[in-house]
Amino acid sequence: MKENINKFWLQFKNNRLFNKTMKSYFIIACLVFLAYAFVMVFNVYHAAIDQLTSAEQKMLSQSETTNDFILRDINSTANTVFENELVAIQAMSQPYTTMRSAQISSLISEMRTRTSAIYKVYFFNLKDDYIYTGENPIYHTKNFPDKELLSIIPNSDWYTVNLPHTLKYEDNMELREEQVLLSLYKYSDTSCMAVFINANVFNSMVNTEFENKKQSMMILKSNGTVMSSTDPEQFGKDLSEDKIVKKINQQTKNSGYINDFGTIYCYKKSNTLNSLYICSFRSSSVIVSYIWQFAIIILFAFLLILLYFISSMHMSMSIFRPFKKLRSDIFRILDLSEPVPGNDLGTEQDLMVISKNLRTIRAKYDSMKETEQLYSETKQNELMYCLITGTFYHDTTELDEYDICLSFPHNTMLLVRLDNTKSIVRSDIGFIQYGIANSGTELLTNEGMRAYSTTYSDDYDIIFLINHSSPIFDIECAKRLQKYVSSAFGITVSLSYDSSDNSLESIAEMYRNVKEAMQYRMVKGHNSIIEYTSVMSDISSNREYPYKHEKAVVAAINKRNPQEAEDAVDAFLNAIRDMPYSYIVIHSSVLITAIHSRIKQDKNSDSRSDVISTTILRMETLEELREILIAKCNDAIISMSSDETTDKYMMIANSIELFINDHYTDPNLSIDSIASYAGKSANYTRNIFKQNKGISISEYILEKRFAEVKRLLANTSLTSQAIAQKVGMNSGSYFYTAFKKYTGYTPEQYRRLTLTMKEPIQ
Repeated sequence: MKENINKFWLQFKNNRLFNKTMKSYFIIACLVFLAYAFVMVFNVYHAAIDQLTSAEQKMLSQSETTNDFILRDINSTANTVFENELVAIQAMSQPYTTMRSAQISSLISEMRTRTSAIYKVYFFNLKDDYIYTGENPIYHTKNFPDKELLSIIPNSDWYTVNLPHTLKYEDNMELREEQVLLSLYKYSDTSCMAVFINANVFNSMVNTEFENKKQSMMILKSNGTVMSSTDPEQFGKDLSEDKIVKKINQQTKNSGYINDFGTIYCYKKSNTLNSLYICSFRSSSVIVSYIWQFAIIILFAFLLILLYFISSMHMSMSIFRPFKKLRSDIFRILDLSEPVPGNDLGTEQDLMVISKNLRTIRAKYDSMKETEQLYSETKQNELMYCLITGTFYHDTTELDEYDICLSFPHNTMLLVRLDNTKSIVRSDIGFIQYGIANSGTELLTNEGMRAYSTTYSDDYDIIFLINHSSPIFDIECAKRLQKYVSSAFGITVSLSYDSSDNSLESIAEMYRNVKEAMQYRMVKGHNSIIEYTSVMSDISSNREYPYKHEKAVVAAINKRNPQEAEDAVDAFLNAIRDMPYSYIVIHSSVLITAIHSRIKQDKNSDSRSDVISTTILRMETLEELREILIAKCNDAIISMSSDETTDKYMMIANSIELFINDHYTDPNLSIDSIASYAGKSANYTRNIFKQNKGISISEYILEKRFAEVKRLLANTSLTSQAIAQKVGMNSGSYFYTAFKKYTGYTPEQYRRLTLTMKEPIQ
């Protein structure tokens, strides 16, 4: 070792090229490198601040989009239940019954299944001092643990949303507290529905990007109350007097950032939710980070200088050997053709470390590209939603940035709607929509056509914006999409489309047109393709109500002739088939009302015009409307017959019983699906079954399911969760509670006792 060092030193002293020339270059290179390091760190720091604030703004926009999507989804579900569900209105305004409690429990479970962000739903009937929570037994107001909530209700507005609240509730005989966002929907001063969002779950969904402890994020209502925050202690606080919030509210721009004593606050004012989004990070963390980077650069410079010195001396002894080795390793890392390896010596260990670092850098770069791609897809979907709703007010360069290129002169809006949605499992709809959107984008994109998709629309719609060079849209592309969906997902879809010249202003109008055209799926039927201009031109100018066909239907009912009534119904539907959609709904409602007037002593069927219209609006095809009309005619004929009335009702009840026996393991089995099978209203179906069988439909379904549960517990080793799914009870907590209430045992206790007694427990 000492001998080698002496050799290097002699080379340094005796080699004039290195001592005279390279020594000067060495000193100059060191000075230039240090100056460059200082300038680079200074510029990188300011660039980093700009990049961080830009990234924070993008994450705020993402949080706003996620928040808007969650709250709109919850609000849509709550409004649908509050305004349309008769069971909910009765629970808030009529006295307690066991049947109503079971119906409310089922309704709350359905709401939570439909919208996963809903944590709890309460129905308050303060007039009768009852509170439905979806669990049994229900609460009496004097036993309700959350007195603060009871005091809020009388003083609240008719529509109060997203109010921070600490909910008190009982769980296994223990009083618990949970931070929630409370929304109240008042039916009267003593009746309301309360919907709760778990604050922790809401935070985790909205603030997914803010996992750095040095960052913070919060969402404030317009009155300064904190709805969501990465700091749990801030939840529900009133920050309207906070100096930072005041300072932000004084800003004229809707988004930007401000500095305050070393902390940078990025903000965004929501135009849709009337909320304020604020995130912050300390600039000192950036400074400290880049001080460390500067130190690393200096250290790296020192190491480079040292390596430069050693390699220069070594080069004076053998200038080509290390160069050849370095070149060989670099070629291997970059997957290039390597030179023929020789016996040259070199700093092999140093080069291995450099190679390892290069691979690490490449892995980080690939990860960054993947994250950027996911963000671009989300942003593209958001921009598409803004375009079709007419809320896009940004520069068109933003469309180019996220790969939405509308360079061709013509646009077509294509709406894809799932057919026969009652037969599709609710949890599968999102997967099907995602698959159709992605595959459709590929099928509809070719050399002269580009397609962009979004599912930000109705529950069963996928929207495609197609930019094409030809003035006429190629309908064969849409037919190929229909065939693909049928083969890939086993379902059918209906399509409606409208075309226009390429302008951003016409996109929202095309979307309204295709939605209007899709209404005529009722006439065209499932798996149809509807062009807006064509369907509008086909609509008949005759919009008068076909009184003669109504008289024919009523006459057939009076004659008690089902076949003649069916023919008269077909004639009526043919008469209104070419009318506008709104007239089809109105005229059909009038005919059903006329048929109802012939039904004697039918107090169980709801004949209100608004209920009839709502039922018709939910229908997908005229065939469904035809089945309803024929069923109503048969009801009228039966009600007018004086003989064998009891036997006919028993036949209906027996038919319902057989249907339940065949389908009780279906998790989607409901009163509505049973009523649809029987061709009756839900209330009528319940009463006919109860009067003739002596047991309610829900109780009968439970008996069938729990009989099968007990058999499986006694004879198989399946888990409780697997058995619950096998008999159609997907909710584990509901199955556990209901089984214990029904038998007095938990599923595990029942299985152990059955094995011990060698026979099932009755």
